[in-house]
Amino acid sequence: MAFSVESRVPFMDYRLMEFALGLPEDLIYRNGVRKHILRTTFQGLVPDKILARTDKMGFVSAEEKWLKDQGKDWFLDHALRSAKESSSFLDAEQTGIHITRMQTGNIPFDFDPWRILCLGRWLSSNR
Repeated sequence: MAFSVESRVPFMDYRLMEFALGLPEDLIYRNGVRKHILRTTFQGLVPDKILARTDKMGFVSAEEKWLKDQGKDWFLDHALRSAKESSSFLDAEQTGIHITRMQTGNIPFDFDPWRILCLGRWLSSNR
């Protein structure tokens, strides 16, 4: 799984989907907790630690690792190019400072460098 994404959808039976989509909202979302009926149904079958999780993310990729380790120079170089391409929106010097601070851990990781790359690529492909 190091190089691909595998999707598993065990509950993708159309009858189950029709049932779930017809449920009242308070069975799905209650007191700030999503999937209430699913969590309640699986109590005693699935460990409480798993049922109580709220930090689940689907298809997490390695952007932070690429930004800080393996692709550090590539990210900085391409983000600076994108910032220059997007000069009416972004300041290339500030972009470089921001990404360098993120790479060194002075500010927390976020997806701004990736967004900058995508914006620059999009702008250059539409000219």
